[in-house]
Order: sequence, then C-alpha cells, then structure tokens
Amino acid sequence: MLSRRRAPLYFAIVSTLVAAVGCKGVDKGQRTQRTVKASIATFDENADIELAIGDGGGEGGRPDDYDVQQRFGAVYPGLDGCVAAYKERHKIKPDRQLEGDVDFAVKLDGGGNSKPLGVNASFSAKKLDNDEALKQCMREAVGNTDFPTYNGPHIVAKFSTQVDAGSVWEEE
Repeated sequence: MLSRRRAPLYFAIVSTLVAAVGCKGVDKGQRTQRTVKASIATFDENADIELAIGDGGGEGGRPDDYDVQQRFGAVYPGLDGCVAAYKERHKIKPDRQLEGDVDFAVKLDGGGNSKPLGVNASFSAKKLDNDEALKQCMREAVGNTDFPTYNGPHIVAKFSTQVDAGSVWEEE
C-alpha cells in the first residue's frame, strides 16, 4: 500500500480583512510564453478586522479546528499535481524529491461559502518561492477546496507542509 508522509500541519486562526487582487484575462491565440493567471485572491494577513455592531460581525460560530484541518487534507493530490508539473517544466526526475516547506494562509469566508476568499503561499526554498507558476498552482489547489461553512467574521487558517512529501511503500 502506498502511503503519504507529510510534515505536521500547523493550524492557527486569526482575524483579518478582505483584500482582493484583480486578475487579467488570458490572451488567446498567442504562442508566446504566458504568465500564470490566478483566480484565487491573495490578502494581507496582518490587516486588522473592523466589526461594527449590527453588521453581523462577531455573530455566528467559528468552524471547528479539526474539521478545517481535515478539509485541508483533501488538498494533497492537487499539490502533488503541482509538484509533478514543476518537475516536468524544469526537467527534474519524478523520483527526485524537492526540498523545503510551503506555508499557506487561507482566508475562510464567514458568509457561509465553502470556498476560501483568498490563499497566500510562501516557500522556505527561495528558488521555489520565486516560481510563480508553482505558487499559483498550489494556491489554486487550496482555493478549490471546500472548507467548513459558518456565519461570522472572516478568519485565516494557517497550514504548513512539505513541498514534496514523496511516498513510501508499506507492507500490509
């Protein structure tokens, strides 16, 4: 049986404001190298949140930490696909493991939507952090994940994992 080894997930919830990043459309019909366009926004993790009485802020529950962590676990196949595409682009053998960790900050929508409002990603290895295609792919993989729904202020969930955890064979 093939099993995954991952670095431990670290999880923290903090409050923040919504920041949106506009994305341009893709030019069609051109054979030049295109830049990667993301449909998931980034945000300022350090921004303060302002809650006004009567705006619904502060009402409702927060998602359970364990449920959020479990939902993040569904992201690994997408992240593995991003790593495989990176290796193919850079002509790296598939069995060669990429070193380093990736940290995610995921802005959960307190309005009852399961998709996050924004995803930030940063890599411990500078070479990987500078690869926008890899970063965008991983942000999209996380952004396409359904997280627990709740009504309340937007919160930020933080996760950390190995970029390329690899796999090992285990006997059953």
